Amino acid sequence: MRAVLKIVILLLVAHALFRFIPPYWHHHQFEAALRDISQRWGQPHEEEVMQHVLTAAEQHSVPITREHVTVRRQGDRILVDVAYALPIEFLPSYKQDIDFTTHLNAWRLEPPKIPGR
Repeated sequence: MRAVLKIVILLLVAHALFRFIPPYWHHHQFEAALRDISQRWGQPHEEEVMQHVLTAAEQHSVPITREHVTVRRQGDRILVDVAYALPIEFLPSYKQDIDFTTHLNAWRLEPPKIPGR
């Protein structure tokens, strides 16, 4: 009887991990893509940044819309905040919302100044 209980517990843990790891992995890949994209920004407008964020989300299966994203400028920085929740089924018939957040603080790069111009 103990062996059966251990197997059931092992299966429940495996089920929870199977449900949690893919969304977590997609979110992690999305964050990495945003950091990579932000290094190539020069002086983008907020709308361009929003499009980059939404495109990266779509490429990495992150289910967000414009309402989940905040883009703002602060001095020579671009701040991007992404927050969303996903219901994860940890146990059969038991779901819990898991919050995912990303904060990106990127420098806005000025074009190089050429002497004499």
